[in-house]
Amino acid sequence: MTKSKYDEEWWLGGLRFVEWYSFELMLDFHCPPSRVYDTHRWDYPDVDWRNTLVVLNRIFALGHERALARALSTNFTESLSIEALSRLLSVAERSNRLFHKVATTQVERKRRARVIAQAAKTLAEELSSVSCQSDMRLARYLLAQEEGRGRRMLAVSSDRYEDLAAVAAKMVDIPKVVSSPGTSNAHKLYFVRELTDYLAAKYGRPMRSLVLALAALYFDVSDMTTNDLAKYAPVKKGSRNGRLFSPLNFK
Repeated sequence: MTKSKYDEEWWLGGLRFVEWYSFELMLDFHCPPSRVYDTHRWDYPDVDWRNTLVVLNRIFALGHERALARALSTNFTESLSIEALSRLLSVAERSNRLFHKVATTQVERKRRARVIAQAAKTLAEELSSVSCQSDMRLARYLLAQEEGRGRRMLAVSSDRYEDLAAVAAKMVDIPKVVSSPGTSNAHKLYFVRELTDYLAAKYGRPMRSLVLALAALYFDVSDMTTNDLAKYAPVKKGSRNGRLFSPLNFK
């Protein structure tokens, strides 16, 4: 692999610079600077400073800054912008934090989809009655009378629950993300796969050593090598931009 002209020391400085930059964005967010009267809004850079600061704090608290700087210098022959480096760090944090949202089996997903779809269909059927809609309005009035205030309850329609039933039925088509979410390595595998996919899509290479350095911030990877990552996090040919579970898209 080609050695970058931006050495380890340069990337160490880059990490500190991103830390200060993100800290300034945090201050601007909580204590906005004065605005010019003819300016309609304050434009903030597209930087996820919250997640960036979280992962930077972890890097420096664990003393992993030099290992990460070494991995960055190995994998990037050109410098990254502040926004790009911040985005890389925030993707790492999101890859770790979003695991609990995908830690489910296909059997559980199908069960949940069936229950929600059936309940929504039942509600839609009942709410399609004109007399039911009238009763709902009167019940809201009585409830507001008893509580002595107006309860902020929106009117519900059968169409809304029909849409919910359709969405729930579609849940069964969500692809499997983690084979065995209850196993000890499931979280780590999800992390390395998501981060690998992001780097491969964004920069054209999986950057195994960089993934390993970032994974070490969250997991014990002392028994893993870059060859192991090639086995556990293979990169499929073709663009992965816009993937369903991309850390940049998945909320």
